[in-house]
Amino acid sequence: MEIRSAEKMLETIFSFKNAVLAR
Repeated sequence: MEIRSAEKMLETIFSFKNAVLAR
């Protein structure tokens, strides 16, 4: 049940990290 929340959070962090790396 909380796995979905963790996965969504991980995806958000990954996207943020990717954006920072792209900079």
